[in-house]
Amino acid sequence: MVGTLNYQDNLKCLLVQAKIFATIEAVDARDGQIIVSENQSFEWDDEYYFAQIAADQHNLVLGDDFDIKGYAIEQIVLNIPLNFTKNCGKISFVGKDFKLLSEEEFEQEQLDKIDPRWEVLKDFKVDK
Repeated sequence: MVGTLNYQDNLKCLLVQAKIFATIEAVDARDGQIIVSENQSFEWDDEYYFAQIAADQHNLVLGDDFDIKGYAIEQIVLNIPLNFTKNCGKISFVGKDFKLLSEEEFEQEQLDKIDPRWEVLKDFKVDK
């Protein structure tokens, strides 16, 4: 990890601006095999407050300890895709009416989609 930590005493706030480098070992969401993804990098640009503030969109640290290693690991985990796979095919899920598409498949599906407003025209009857 490379970066800077800047503590602002008047705000009781720690600003983190860093780049995390890691090798990730995860289970492929499609075939269940282990994937090793080397030399991954993640931007970490966040603020951590040590005092209660009015806004609810900030990271609040309870207590006085900031475990930088723990928070760095959290940043890595937050950046791993939910359906991590090296295969670009569709992933089978248990459920109804959803599927994971590649970007190309999604774009093609959007192009093929019929505008529902055209379907309403079928209901109109024109007398001649």
